[in-house]
Amino acid sequence: MRRVFSAGGAVFKIDRGETLWLIYRAKPSELYPEEIWRLPKGVIDQGESTESAAVREVQEETGVKAEVVKKIVDQRLVFKPRGESEKLFKVVSYFLMRGISEPDNPFSGEETAEVAWRSYKEARQRLSYAGEKKVLDLAAQLV
Repeated sequence: MRRVFSAGGAVFKIDRGETLWLIYRAKPSELYPEEIWRLPKGVIDQGESTESAAVREVQEETGVKAEVVKKIVDQRLVFKPRGESEKLFKVVSYFLMRGISEPDNPFSGEETAEVAWRSYKEARQRLSYAGEKKVLDLAAQLV
């Protein structure tokens, strides 16, 4: 079983007294043609800390610079990725992060079709994966 370690963030900002959450829509691909909304995350590079990887991945996938506030959770997943025969063991370290910049408008990321700041309710409704909804739930309790 292959092992992958990733890091990402539940990024928030306060706008006119309202807490907004950063989500993005991934560009469709051959393996994932459907619309997928998610939290920013990605693989930790060799020699990189989990916190640094989370900050880098948030900026690469959304264009938003963010700072780590605190760790939320390590999510452990075992699944078979589409198009692959081998199961994958994946650990994703999620951090509560504060957005400190805005993306270019429009943001043009390699894997990103759209970036959005949304209320908790709307962000949770749009997120495609149950595990990421749970991360957002935990993050919202910390703000």
